[in-house]
Amino acid sequence: MSGCEKLGWNVQRMTRNAKGCGECGSCGFGCATGAKQDVTRTYLASACAHGARIIANCTVHHVATENDIASGVNATAITPDGRTVKLTVNAPKVVLSAGTLKTPGLLYASGIHIYHLGRHLKLHPTTAVIGWYDRPVNPWTGPTQGSYSDQHAFAHSGYGFLLETAPVHPGLIAAAHPWSGGMDYREKLLNMRNAAAFIVLTRDRGEGQIDIRGSGAMTYNLSNVDADSMRRGMLAAAQVHFAAG
Repeated sequence: MSGCEKLGWNVQRMTRNAKGCGECGSCGFGCATGAKQDVTRTYLASACAHGARIIANCTVHHVATENDIASGVNATAITPDGRTVKLTVNAPKVVLSAGTLKTPGLLYASGIHIYHLGRHLKLHPTTAVIGWYDRPVNPWTGPTQGSYSDQHAFAHSGYGFLLETAPVHPGLIAAAHPWSGGMDYREKLLNMRNAAAFIVLTRDRGEGQIDIRGSGAMTYNLSNVDADSMRRGMLAAAQVHFAAG
């Protein structure tokens, strides 16, 4: 925040969907205190309170239809004692929420064969820029994404980038830091408390595709426009680091 303020760039605190957060800094590995208001504490809890039944360890293979209208799902489930059983659910309405990677394949397996199925995959490509300071930052403490800047969000006709503070954990930096030799790597890790990481989150103009007939694997190549946006974002992140010291 101080770096953006010195540059005269817009910067704001990140709105976080948590209640009673202990600010342990381990959000990316699961909320240890249950403060994160994820689906198990909101939508699913509300659904159960209104009589919904949740079936875990269950895989839907096909959406059943009647007169071209969804009428339920066919699935297999694993019982608490380890048996695999077939399951059919009849319902007047069916909502698919299998995510970007799995919903298209499920629709295809259910007889929905249209050209756009599995196409137009968007990922907002992201990279990180680490700055090393002459003072402790302790980047793994506190909220993992505490602030952001949308100063450049509307570049490239609205396909610009955001700068955000990144979730930092010793293991994450250790895995992502470039390798130029054992001594340099050791020195960087020993001084990790002086590091801060900003991420460049781009809005991609390009797009990828999901394999809807097989494994569900994705194909995605960064477009030239998006690559240029990411380079501009890395430069901007470096400017903020230098402005902050």
